[in-house]
Amino acid sequence: MKLNRYLSYFLIIISFAVVLNMFSCRTSHDFPKGVSNYIFENKSDGRKYFVKLDSIADSYAEGKMYLIHRDVFMKAKPFEADLRRNKCEISFYDSETYNLKFKKVSRNSYEGFYTENSSNKKMPFLLYPYIEDEFQLSDTDRYKNEVFEVERITDVNYAKVDGFWSSIPDDTIDIANVVKNNWFNYLKKKELNLDMDIYLPKNDTLTQRPLMMFIHGGAFFIGDKATVPYQKWCNHFASLGYVCVSINYRMGFRPNQKAIERTAYQATQDAHAAMRYLISKKDIYRIDPDFLFVGGASAGSITAINLAYMRNKDRPQSSYSSFFMEDLGDIESSGNTIDNDFKIKAIANMWGSIYDLNILKNENVPIISFHGDVDEILPYGKGYPFKAIGEFQKVFFDEMYGSSVIHQKANELGIRSVLHTFPGQGHTLHLDENRKLNENFYTIQNEMVDFFYDELVSNPAYIIQNKDDFQLFTIDTTDVVVADWNVIGGISIEENKGVIRASWFDDEPVQELRVSGYYANGAGFEDVFVIKNVKENEGNSYE
Repeated sequence: MKLNRYLSYFLIIISFAVVLNMFSCRTSHDFPKGVSNYIFENKSDGRKYFVKLDSIADSYAEGKMYLIHRDVFMKAKPFEADLRRNKCEISFYDSETYNLKFKKVSRNSYEGFYTENSSNKKMPFLLYPYIEDEFQLSDTDRYKNEVFEVERITDVNYAKVDGFWSSIPDDTIDIANVVKNNWFNYLKKKELNLDMDIYLPKNDTLTQRPLMMFIHGGAFFIGDKATVPYQKWCNHFASLGYVCVSINYRMGFRPNQKAIERTAYQATQDAHAAMRYLISKKDIYRIDPDFLFVGGASAGSITAINLAYMRNKDRPQSSYSSFFMEDLGDIESSGNTIDNDFKIKAIANMWGSIYDLNILKNENVPIISFHGDVDEILPYGKGYPFKAIGEFQKVFFDEMYGSSVIHQKANELGIRSVLHTFPGQGHTLHLDENRKLNENFYTIQNEMVDFFYDELVSNPAYIIQNKDDFQLFTIDTTDVVVADWNVIGGISIEENKGVIRASWFDDEPVQELRVSGYYANGAGFEDVFVIKNVKENEGNSYE
């Protein structure tokens, strides 16, 4: 009991010594000005105390001392000090008085001894300023909000193929009518250059950025990489810090079921070729191959889903050679000779459908889907596409599985899946009756941003308190490259990137722990742990 009193008073004496050195009327002092927080260390038993000087006037000072121990909260012990040259007298309210003598041992450090008035036993100590590093708040906007201007590189060639065409840049055409009116037109194949537009964040210094690739829709018949929705989406994602790409691919088919299936398969081959090309240029465009995202609408969504999940064993039978048709080859065998493996991180399915649900078993790729529940082009559930062509549906198409069924299957397989259903709405959700961007466009955009962000930050750095050691707090550092801690209303006892030991003053109105930093992919993070709530909820468990 008496030892604890010695320790407490000893800390206060140290504070008094500091004040004495600062305000002696007989000699100038060089104790650092503006410093009011100190650590007092008892050299006999190693105990440490935090000393807070609240006020100093001439030879009088007031303050508080706190024993730094194994509890979350440090109890305040007020004191007053009578200052003299190189010594002081410390008095605790309703307690004993201590005498302190000290000398300077370095620029900001002091050593000496103290005695209790009722005892002549000398207790050695060290006194030095408590230095708190400046807290650096991270920029948490990247991948969430627009932070960059964007530069666009157009018509970058990624493949050469034989096909009918790769662009009909008219987004005012009604898809169903164009397909119905052009199926019987004469079609002749030719050599095509397949191009992409690349959107980059300007003045970005990050060495590796996630990639977002968009694939336009249009029933594998019309569409272009530079139509307004894809320009808008690409500009937005690039402004967040992504490398964003919009591709053209082969389109057009003769009016029969096998030809339609082959064209859809060739679109998957082209998307694969585009991704291989981008991986081969990852150092030029600073692409992180661990974060490859793909999004598509309608036919582009079919292609995106196939790119993520389809394997060569799942090729449609029509893609193989027959008496009238050549073998189209494996998925990765078309467009260019680049040989790069890759894995898609996550995809956005905008009103798409697929023929084979079993391809979802091939990969655990998270998927976010958007679909109107009265879509007459591609089914929301299970059904035949292109209701507008009537009984020809069953002539030209097999049944397909829409977003609701894809979502259900993904959940069964343990794949992260989010479905946004638009009640009473049909195809091309992002356009109004005049085929202009509507409110849905921005809703879909924002939901994609949030969904992909969760994949970028799959191990968020939230503060977790140790259940067995209440002073100890940690964050998940799996993806963290730098972290900065800040203790509000208390002190850091020891810390590193992922761990901190801290204690709080019991008389402070705000008691919080904050952390801020960056993940390896450039995303910033912040988190706050409110200590007051813990104390109130846990009652006396920290006393």
